[in-house]
Amino acid sequence: MTPGPSETNAERLPRAAYTVLSPHAVEASGLTRGPWDPGHQHGGPPVAMVCRAIEAVANEHGLGHIGRLTANLLRPVPIGKLEIEVITDYSGRNAAHYSARIRSHDKEIARFTALAQRENTVLLPDKLDGHPLPKAPRSPADSPIERIPFTRDLIGYGDLVENRVAGGRMFRGPSAVWFRLNHPLVAGETPSGYQRVAVAADSSTWAGTHRLRAPMPASIPWAFSGRGPCCRLSRPRRSRQWPTILKRRH
Repeated sequence: MTPGPSETNAERLPRAAYTVLSPHAVEASGLTRGPWDPGHQHGGPPVAMVCRAIEAVANEHGLGHIGRLTANLLRPVPIGKLEIEVITDYSGRNAAHYSARIRSHDKEIARFTALAQRENTVLLPDKLDGHPLPKAPRSPADSPIERIPFTRDLIGYGDLVENRVAGGRMFRGPSAVWFRLNHPLVAGETPSGYQRVAVAADSSTWAGTHRLRAPMPASIPWAFSGRGPCCRLSRPRRSRQWPTILKRRH
């Protein structure tokens, strides 16, 4: 297998996917590069950075769970400076609705909406529709590493994340693939569980129907609105390293 950039030019790898320039501006590094154009980002990292910004506002309102995050990527997201704006559309005692947008060079690049909720302990019955939740066939430790087959000649998303195939084959029919960040989104920060899931968001386009599962009681089904994912988290996503894409065809 041809070695990737991380194996041949490790000294060139940026410290993180983004550098924070101000409370509302970040600079993307080459670790965010996607497969379509050398100057454009993969969709997952910018969705994760908007998730980070929304979480910060929601935490100010005492709301710790992101129940839904919908992304509409209007244009390719350039590698460079991005401005991120979050607006509180409604904030109540137990829930709040937010909208956000990314701008670059005076152009609107993407729009987002999110629902944040207050966390409470709720006892669930032993028998519940939709449970038990699906699991990956193998754990990360028992799954072989496989590099995403693009950006081999340039630093990119394949260096930002590590993939381990728990079942099937990537891009070739049904599969189960673990995701882990090899580098932080922002240097010196530990990404939240929600941000880790969001980084994998755009990779869910590998098939028409997916269910993502983390190594904890979390269910994250994805749908699409325009050109971006809609993530619904039925239970809190704690800061575990390995979200999983379970890809199925119906």
